[in-house]
Amino acid sequence: MAAYIGSHRNPADAGRPFALIVDGTTAGVDRAGAAAITSAAAKAGATWWIAADWSEEGKPRLTERIAAGPPKAR
Repeated sequence: MAAYIGSHRNPADAGRPFALIVDGTTAGVDRAGAAAITSAAAKAGATWWIAADWSEEGKPRLTERIAAGPPKAR
């Protein structure tokens, strides 16, 4: 992702850093699985991960996910 964006930026911005923001969901109870997901995004050049759970499961799922803490990219 980062390489593609970098190659299509305005030439005046070449070499300047930029943020690459990705959103998605991870299963908080599966820390290894969550780390695999966020690590893949980081390897693709993501500099930010936004936990964005747009499911219909509501507050109980979000509370569980928050309690699990942030995933650790490897």
